[in-house]
Amino acid sequence: MATFIWKNAGLLVNAVDLSSDVKSLTMNEGSETGDDTAMGDDTRSAMAGLKTWSVEVEFHQDHAAGRVDATLRPLVGAAAFPIIVKPDNSVESATNPHRKGNAILPSYTPFSGAVGTTPTPARATLLAAGSLTYD
Repeated sequence: MATFIWKNAGLLVNAVDLSSDVKSLTMNEGSETGDDTAMGDDTRSAMAGLKTWSVEVEFHQDHAAGRVDATLRPLVGAAAFPIIVKPDNSVESATNPHRKGNAILPSYTPFSGAVGTTPTPARATLLAAGSLTYD
């Protein structure tokens, strides 16, 4: 079994590499379900539905041009844009598959915190706007 310390995840948002600003990243994949239980059944029965995916990211905020805020702010409520998520920010391979798809950004938290403290990480959840490819 291959195990590793996760220290080099990759994230490209709208062709901008934000990997060096990522504090944490969670890739979620799943499907909706439908109930196909019929009269006479004694147990609920579910069927697979449409696939769904999302990416939850915490960033070390950077307001410079081409960085986190300048990249994400214009995407809130905008048309779908491409993203690429990589377990390791290196060349794609059988042991480093990339997930690619189009996403939307319904909301973005650029900063928050209390007086005298380090601000909490910027947060964004990217939602599926199409199929996710795995290669």
